[in-house]
Amino acid sequence: LRPDIAASFLDTEYTRFVDGAGNDIATGKQLARSPKASATVALAGDKIPLAGGALRFRLEYAWRDKVYFDFFNDSIGAHTYERAIGLANASVGWAPAGASWSL
Repeated sequence: LRPDIAASFLDTEYTRFVDGAGNDIATGKQLARSPKASATVALAGDKIPLAGGALRFRLEYAWRDKVYFDFFNDSIGAHTYERAIGLANASVGWAPAGASWSL
């Protein structure tokens, strides 16, 4: 069995963001499409003997923090941000011994 663990943490705050007229429009806001944190954990197994062949599997869970779609970081509009999300995934495969194909 093989565990996999990954995490990332971003500090993407604009230090100065002005428009063409010199107005401060986004200083201190988070960079668009950049979650502050994300993580993935997984467990994988490969070449596990089973019924004249080998079984393989992978179980995975990934999580991502809230992301904004523009530099205003407006949480009011329905299409300007996405809440934090998690996604679970699983795969299983089996291949006969010595075969070049698998299910």
